[in-house]
Amino acid sequence: IFKNVKCTRKLIDDSYMEAGEIAFARDPETKDYVYPDAVKSKNDLDSRLFGLVDGVQKHPFLSAAIVGINNDLLRGNLLPQHQKSLIRVLQRKGDQKTNVVIIWGDLDCTVPYKEHNQEVRGWVEEYDNLTLSVLERLGHESFYESTPTVVEKIIAFMK
Repeated sequence: IFKNVKCTRKLIDDSYMEAGEIAFARDPETKDYVYPDAVKSKNDLDSRLFGLVDGVQKHPFLSAAIVGINNDLLRGNLLPQHQKSLIRVLQRKGDQKTNVVIIWGDLDCTVPYKEHNQEVRGWVEEYDNLTLSVLERLGHESFYESTPTVVEKIIAFMK
């Protein structure tokens, strides 16, 4: 329907913009954004991509890409299969053994850290090739909130 009925694409655009607002870390007490400048910067970028800025055309493939990713990768009913795939990677032995890092903001509400970190910590205890690196006071949009913090964690893992 999104492909054939153009007016429905507005739903995709609006939902994506709303999800973007939710994805940024908020102070648990004040509910204010921890990185308000990052929120504004990302919103400005998304507004340009969606053609919401005067004189700027919408990216021609953006809505279709969002629908594709949501339907084929991020659907909730696919999560158990993704978890099984991760466990298979973690169970590899010998030359196939692969080190994995999960870098996760403790204020992430998109993939809620508070609700799911114990399960991931259980995997860390079970598999010596899995590392959980928690980003304090960062959310799902951690790259936008504090790129240096994320990059430091990646570099530390790769050493």
